[in-house]
Formats: sequence, structure tokens, C-alpha cells
Amino acid sequence: MAATAAVIARCDLAPAPRLVRTSPARRALQTAEALSAATGAVVQVDDRLADRDYGEWAGHAPGELVERFGSVDGAPGVEPIEQLRARVLSAFGDTVVDGERRGDASVALVAHDVVNRLLLSLVVPADLPGLGTIPQRTGCWNLLARLQGGWRLVVLDGEPWPRP
Repeated sequence: MAATAAVIARCDLAPAPRLVRTSPARRALQTAEALSAATGAVVQVDDRLADRDYGEWAGHAPGELVERFGSVDGAPGVEPIEQLRARVLSAFGDTVVDGERRGDASVALVAHDVVNRLLLSLVVPADLPGLGTIPQRTGCWNLLARLQGGWRLVVLDGEPWPRP
């Protein structure tokens, strides 16, 4: 957590974030607080950045759900992908707008691998591998740059993008 925060704080590709929105999960909040300590950013908890709700299947391996139900989405009680998509895009959009209102050139979201993968696949879909295979190691970070008319991926899973 602290190591990731230190890398982001001294990244020369973008200004240090002044606003950090985080999932309410303890590990995400700890990461957000480490980032705040390194940059002075304001931390705000946003329930829309919570991990996907797997219902009674929480803790089961995705492969087990695929084997049993044909897909993770086929398992009863799992949050529908459309619902996850809507809340993640809403959190992203609101964070960008709130950052702009505050005059912040950079904002950060601290979330979970499935949330990150979904957001990346929706915001910068070109040249990315499939949703389930977008690399997102624990403690990794991604950097998006806002361009006229859209977003560009600069760092994926802690590595420059596109990869050579």
C-alpha cells in the first residue's frame, strides 16, 4: 500500500492526485490513506467503488463458478454485470467532475481488480486484452490521461502502455 502510494506520489507522468475516492473495503481505504499521507490528497469513501457483490459465492474461485454455472454471471445472486457497469461508470464520472470543480488536475480511484478491469474496458477499450485478462495485480496502479474527446491509457498494471 505505502509502496504503491509512493510510486504514484512521485510519478512524473501526472500531477499527484489531490482527491482520492475509495472503495469502503478496509484494504482499499488503507491504500487511499497511504496515498493521502504521501500527497496530501483528500480521501472520500464511495460505495460505488466496492468490489462486485458475489452473494453467497463470495470467496469461491471464479473457475468453480464457471464450471458449475457456465460463467460467473450465471451464478445466482451475483451482482449483474450491467449493475456493476452502471455504478462504476457513475463513480468514475462523478469523481472526474468533482476533481474538475475543485481545480484538481489529477484524481485517483482506489478499487478492486474487477472494478478496475471493467472501468478500463469501458473507458479505454482499444488495444486492451479481454475483460477477464486485463492484468491487475494486487497493489497495481493504472494511469489514464484525459484527451479531447476521450481517454488514453498511459500506465497499465504499473507498466507503461502500450507495452513494447
